[in-house]
Amino acid sequence: MKSIQFLQRGFLWCLAILSVLLTGCASTLRSDVTSFQRWPANAASSTYSFKRTGQQVGSLEHSAYEDLVRQALKPLGLNEAGAGAKGRFEISLDYGVSTKTVTSTEPVWDTYSTWNDPFFYPSWAYRPGFWPAYPYRYYHPYAYAYAYPYSFGPRIVGYTTVNREVNLRRLRLEIAEGATKVFEATATSSGATATLSVTMPYLVRSVFEGFPGNNGQTRALVFDMDKGQVKSSRVVRPN
Repeated sequence: MKSIQFLQRGFLWCLAILSVLLTGCASTLRSDVTSFQRWPANAASSTYSFKRTGQQVGSLEHSAYEDLVRQALKPLGLNEAGAGAKGRFEISLDYGVSTKTVTSTEPVWDTYSTWNDPFFYPSWAYRPGFWPAYPYRYYHPYAYAYAYPYSFGPRIVGYTTVNREVNLRRLRLEIAEGATKVFEATATSSGATATLSVTMPYLVRSVFEGFPGNNGQTRALVFDMDKGQVKSSRVVRPN
């Protein structure tokens, strides 16, 4: 009987580990975009051109980002004005990466024994620490600091403060008709990668997802980077 219970608990533990591993296999990227707009109703088939700063003129990197915007504008029915010509709409881009330090409190795990079972430890044994909630331990009302036959998995024995550097990738896009702005959006994404070119395709897509969108609305988008698709999109509500 004890052998059967041992195998059952081992099977459940393996399923929990497999679920975590499969979840971590998907490469995703989250971006938050806030947009404001007074988009004209007669904008279809209009022309556009890019307005560049001195540093952006002749920049190959900037040219690559403009190509991303061109691709996003095609489904909207907008056409780029001829070389040297000024379109009805002028588009300007501003972007960059800033670094900030994020402090968090994380548990310290004791992996001396990942399984606490009467086959290995007597039920009266005591070791410091505790088991967190499922899936790290199989639930039993008495499975806390005292060793109990149904407790298994790594235990938390303390907490530590961890400082991490996080890179904030940012894109600001504005569309103006003459001296009047008709659309502006800021898309941001936080992560370990400081290379903006890796994130820019997703920032541009975030800006034009559901274009022109609701005025003053902030949306959180999650991209499946393996498939190149939007995995989820939701409106950010105040806490």
